[in-house]
Amino acid sequence: MRFLLIVFIVTISITLGYFGKTKPVQNVMEKTSNVVNIELTPEQKKKAMDAINSTEEAAISAIKTASDYAIETVESLPEKE
Repeated sequence: MRFLLIVFIVTISITLGYFGKTKPVQNVMEKTSNVVNIELTPEQKKKAMDAINSTEEAAISAIKTASDYAIETVESLPEKE
């Protein structure tokens, strides 16, 4: 039972990490700038991309940390006899 719970947590973490990584960041920026109808300078675009990438990295790191914590918690549970 403990093993299945660990597999489930790891699967969810990998899935969230994968879909978070594959999101097309360029499309998001283009759609946002089209809605607001503004043109960004190359420097502003670079800053925006850097901010998006760092946010994405932070989210993936948070998922990994939560996954590790959940696995440690599950492993520390006493087994039922």
